[in-house]
Amino acid sequence: MTMQVGLVAEDGVLLASDTKWVEEDYGLTRAYHASKIKISADGAVAIAHARKMIPSGEIADRIIRELTDDDWKLQPVASIQRITQDVIGKTNPRQDAHCLIVRTRPALCLFSLKTREMPGETGWYPVCQRMEMYEVSGHDTNLARYWLERHYYRHAMQKLALLAATTITAAAKFNSAMIGGLEMVACDSTGCRRLSPEWTRELAAKAETVHASVIELLNSCPKQFDYAPHVIG
Repeated sequence: MTMQVGLVAEDGVLLASDTKWVEEDYGLTRAYHASKIKISADGAVAIAHARKMIPSGEIADRIIRELTDDDWKLQPVASIQRITQDVIGKTNPRQDAHCLIVRTRPALCLFSLKTREMPGETGWYPVCQRMEMYEVSGHDTNLARYWLERHYYRHAMQKLALLAATTITAAAKFNSAMIGGLEMVACDSTGCRRLSPEWTRELAAKAETVHASVIELLNSCPKQFDYAPHVIG
């Protein structure tokens, strides 16, 4: 499980993800922090992958490696779904995969990819669509998505960064066992670039002050209760 958001901005697309990995091996559970966002060597594609990390990571790698400029120009959704179906169609019980995909050319765009179970059947199928505003993947039912539902507007990436960080850090408060840390990738017409760890740590700290400020406001009351007079009849 993870928490990831993609936000379409006035000047690009911002990807944000937590960095906590939880693995079980021979009955032992260990947690560590590592990136969950892959960037192509030329910087033209960035993909945040979530849910079952083995198939979603393979899907991300193959999209970066196999899709041509013509695929991106003519039929990106069909090409992404074809690769996904090939991966989840293998003999593999781990078929639950999410990806947030950003491509910078020929046009800057954000795609959401999620696999779904076929109703009444044992198989899975991919659903891919282009997003015009924002998308949540991974733990996409996490209540932290409220921040996006209520406060997202199409600002510049610089202005949306704190909203993204607040969403990810709030998600960790609802699911601290599986979510933690923060990383961001900014994508514009020049390519996709990972934001520095120092900058994201500072942003995460600022997001924590947002949560603290909300708690302080909710715990404050301007004066004592003022009861209405009791009227009989």
